[in-house]
Formats: sequence, C-alpha cells, structure tokens
Amino acid sequence: MKMGRCAVADAPGITIHMIARLREHKGLAPRGILSCREAGGGELSLVSKRKGLFALVFRERSGEEHMLPVPSWNAVPEDTLIHLSIGIGVLGRKLAMVRLNVNGRTLVETPLAVAVDPHAGWRERLGRAGSGRAAAADLNVYEVRRIDMFLGSLWEQRLRNVYAGRWSLPGAAIRGEPALSSAIAGAATVIVPPASRGASVVGWETVSPNVSPVWESA
Repeated sequence: MKMGRCAVADAPGITIHMIARLREHKGLAPRGILSCREAGGGELSLVSKRKGLFALVFRERSGEEHMLPVPSWNAVPEDTLIHLSIGIGVLGRKLAMVRLNVNGRTLVETPLAVAVDPHAGWRERLGRAGSGRAAAADLNVYEVRRIDMFLGSLWEQRLRNVYAGRWSLPGAAIRGEPALSSAIAGAATVIVPPASRGASVVGWETVSPNVSPVWESA
C-alpha cells in the first residue's frame, strides 16, 4: 500500500475505532461524545460544540486544555452511519500526536507539546467526554474496538477499509479482517458492555436504534 510522505508510525498510546450514528446537535450546550482517559493523567475528548462544529480537546493533568477545532467545511456527519476513530500517541518526552478520522478522512492530525506517559493505562468513555453534557441519548453505537497503541498510517488505513466494507460505508476497498501484526492483534480489544455479553454480536451492536448508555471500560 502506497503511503504519503507524511505517514505516521505506530507509537505507544491508544486508538479507538467506532461505528456509530450521531444525531443532530440541538441546543447550545456542548456534547461530550467520546474520550480516552489516562489514569491519573490527561484526557483526549471529541466534543460537539454546536450543530456542525466539533473539536478535539486534550486536557492535561494540571487542567490546562488544548482545543483543536475540526474544520467546519469538513465536519463530522450527523444523522448518518459513520466510522470514527480517535487516537493519541507518545512521540517523545513532551510530544504527543492526536488524530481524528471519519469515514476515511483525516480531520485532525497534529502534534501537541504535552507530556503523556507511554506506559499509561487508558480507559475509553462513550457517550460522555470532558466537561460536555452527555451525548448518550444522541449517540447510537454499533461496534467499538480499542487498540492499546497508537496505530500508524498503514494499519489505520487498513482498518478503515475493513469497516467501510463491513458496514457498506463510502470508500470500501477490502472485506474481512486484515492480517494484523502480532503486536497489534495482541493489543486489540473488542469492547462488549455487560448488557451485550452473551449476545451474538461483534463489539457493541444492537438492532434497536436507541440503546447507547454511557460506557466506560473497567
């Protein structure tokens, strides 16, 4: 697979892939959609500020926030099925990379001058993030996968293609699971909340369009 000259390498951190449908933002209060929290440390959140306006927010342990707006002309789609992934990777002692991809488009990918523990245990939180109000009532989640590392451009592209094919999203290129490297396969976790355990589902799937409680991994 041909990658651009700005391809990003794998790194310590976390990547969350999610198939979901986000309802139209109504009202003025920000909505917290998804976050990755470092135990006792920072938090990377995807927040809907208002209709058509989104941002990635990284909050340091000290409380200082770094806001990375998603361009309004390239916003996160609402009221439609989407494949979304966010991730944060440790590049150096005081340097991290944060990224937001939606339906194969990179909406945010930028380094931040922040200190992140490369050995941190991360927890994902769906339906609520940062200080925004819960978006659980507006967010239908069908499948979630946590990878306990920051995926570089190559594996991120492969997983994007798989999800596009599985869920008939734009940009489908291949079908089925890619042949993951042993390191990535060992770090991947399909997240199944307690309400879904024992059901014949992959990740967090539901036929009902209204089952999306706030979920935080243990």
